[in-house]
Amino acid sequence: MVAGLYDSWVNPQTHEIKNTCTLLTDGPYQYLFDHGHDRSIIVLDKEKQLDYIQNKTRDVKNSFEFIRNSRVDQKWGYEVIKEVSKTSIAKNTPTEVELESIRKNIWHHA
Repeated sequence: MVAGLYDSWVNPQTHEIKNTCTLLTDGPYQYLFDHGHDRSIIVLDKEKQLDYIQNKTRDVKNSFEFIRNSRVDQKWGYEVIKEVSKTSIAKNTPTEVELESIRKNIWHHA
């Protein structure tokens, strides 16, 4: 389970109910740090998950301490099953023209 926050609020201009959430992050797990990341999500120890969700009595300082102390060390890694050939990369990588088309049709309309 990943530590996060969830809230519902009313947009004062449109009066729509907005459901929002965020994942809590901290310093990176070693694997992620080794691959250039300076933050990573906080995965909670299975034994502490219900306490994190149900305990409403902790103040902010104690909540941060609880989350940090409940974080489990993830053994992130990967295994190369098959090397990707240069031919396959060349065949499946979009050309500059294709990338420009994607930029115009997808990101332009955001």
